[in-house]
Amino acid sequence: MRPAAADRRRSFSDTPKGSCRISHIVWLVDVDPGERFVRVRGEAGGVPVIRSRRSLKLKLYLLSTYLPDDLVIEPPVVEVFLRKLDALVQEMKAAGAWVFTGGLEDARVATVARLKDDEVATTDGPFGDYTWRLGGLVIIKAADLDSATEWGRRLANLSQMAKLPVEVRPFRFDAN
Repeated sequence: MRPAAADRRRSFSDTPKGSCRISHIVWLVDVDPGERFVRVRGEAGGVPVIRSRRSLKLKLYLLSTYLPDDLVIEPPVVEVFLRKLDALVQEMKAAGAWVFTGGLEDARVATVARLKDDEVATTDGPFGDYTWRLGGLVIIKAADLDSATEWGRRLANLSQMAKLPVEVRPFRFDAN
């Protein structure tokens, strides 16, 4: 007797990589390093039963780095950070996760546009008076929050000299 389709789907999602037994067939589930697709194949007594390759639904995530207003980083330290960041971005690209990377200028050079009395007024300077500012961001595609958080951990590890936090946040809409 075959299990219901819902049971088969649950087995796959509960086993991102590994195997599960449905009836007499052992299903092997492999996820590629960039988590762009999953390959599912079944074996019964070593004989291949099914081979399929299905795309995973990827979501967009924002990895944002924050820094204090009074932080001063020496140019040689910035150069080392940028080299390491470039290497991480190359890994993200190779894994199919990278979408965009950008560092921001100092918040004091920002301009704020605000609607007031049916007209848009602009003011120089940051939006608010905060002690921490958004310093840079990376947008990635990932299968889930855990995968995105792993990239966030690696990004936070790059900024260990200043101990800068990295926020990992999903976008509301899917990348697909």
